[in-house]
Amino acid sequence: MNKSLKINDYIRNYWPLLVNYTKSNSKPISELKDDENIFLPYSYVVPGGIFDTMFYWDSFFTIVGVRHYPEFHYLLKGIVDNCLYMIDKYGRVLNSNKKKWASRSQLPFLTSMINIVFELFPDETWLKNAMFYAEKEYTDYWCRGKHMTESGLSRFYEDSGDNYMTRHTEVSWDMSPRYDDDDTTDLLPVDLNANLYVYEKHFQRYYSKTGHQSKAKEYSEKAMIRKKLISKYMWCEQDGLYYDFNQKTKKQKKIRSLAAYVPMWAGLSRKRDAQRLVWNLRLFEHDYGLATCDRDYGCKDRQWNYPYGWAPLHWMVFHGLKRYGYLKEAHRIAKKWIILNMMVFEKTFLMWEKYNVVDGNKADIYDRYQTQHGFGWTNGVFLDLAMELSETV
Repeated sequence: MNKSLKINDYIRNYWPLLVNYTKSNSKPISELKDDENIFLPYSYVVPGGIFDTMFYWDSFFTIVGVRHYPEFHYLLKGIVDNCLYMIDKYGRVLNSNKKKWASRSQLPFLTSMINIVFELFPDETWLKNAMFYAEKEYTDYWCRGKHMTESGLSRFYEDSGDNYMTRHTEVSWDMSPRYDDDDTTDLLPVDLNANLYVYEKHFQRYYSKTGHQSKAKEYSEKAMIRKKLISKYMWCEQDGLYYDFNQKTKKQKKIRSLAAYVPMWAGLSRKRDAQRLVWNLRLFEHDYGLATCDRDYGCKDRQWNYPYGWAPLHWMVFHGLKRYGYLKEAHRIAKKWIILNMMVFEKTFLMWEKYNVVDGNKADIYDRYQTQHGFGWTNGVFLDLAMELSETV
């Protein structure tokens, strides 16, 4: 308990250090240098370390922790309002507001972010506007053009050309055995499509509550179709796992990763499939948490890989297990992750971007950059999981 309190104090004091109050550079994007930040109208939270911009999916996992601190709630709304601003101006939520990364997006979580903010700031007019832009992101970016495939499922496709590194970073798992130099845009990713299923269910619920039953029915049908397609293309009955599907080879890419558990978080897994996934936790679970992949697949230099564990993946696995009633397993995973965070904090007095869940240390891998401290989504997930466990005591 004392260790947890020390970390809580650290995190509470660290949030202001991660806030960008400058609202970035007001020059038009065409006049910015690659390393300059694009203007955003509201203050936001940066990840930490070398990163001084607002990242899309980092922001969601920061939000799940910041919501426990009322004095910082204004930041949550500012982050989401920045997302809405980006969709209005650029047609998508940017990967980040750094010019060199702005040609792409990231794994989408906007409707989940909107729902959290609406719980704290119940403004129906704001919600209507927010859902309008979320639907625009869903329809015009993820479900149209190069992001949409003949299968009826979506893919990542960075739109500035065929450069491997730029395409590779829209997938959010930047540098992972899931994606290779030549197949990034061939893959139908299980996590992207599970997240879009969440959007469809959120739109269904929103339109149902606001009396637009025809729209609610439309999104109910879209969600049902996507659920069936994910099961058809991505579920492997033999292995009891979901895999990304390569539409070019017409085969699943057999990289065992925690992406397989995102459908449980999304609530689209069949109960019998969820049971298989729970059994297969043994492939990823170690003394200090869940490794991103079951082995390194000869890609030791890729950070979204074995033996590294990440806060957002632990959060999604926890909530997926909890959603399907596997509370014992969910609490075991959360406890391991929290203990690892506390143990490394006692050694370094810092929270870190990622950890080695096999040896119980911060991850020392040098991928495109050194492991960073701070750290927004680690702080957020630690707080939220610690709150979940405290409620069961």
